[in-house]
Amino acid sequence: MLPALVMGGTHDPITPVRWSKLAAAGLDHAYLRLFQGAGHNLLVAPDGCGQQMIAAFIARPQTAPNLYCQRQQSVNFILPE
Repeated sequence: MLPALVMGGTHDPITPVRWSKLAAAGLDHAYLRLFQGAGHNLLVAPDGCGQQMIAAFIARPQTAPNLYCQRQQSVNFILPE
């Protein structure tokens, strides 16, 4: 059985969290990782947490990727000036 990694942002207006949950539920061996406060651009930063999550999964696909960067996420709101 091949593992899969399903990632999503909790504030993604394009791909809602429920779709990530449905995708993971439809796979036999899936790791679901939701990024608190993130939108649809999880992979924009080349060294961001999303990229680190993918690298950890590829390096050890049989091990659940639990990264410090994801556990330390907080929602940051930027107010217009």
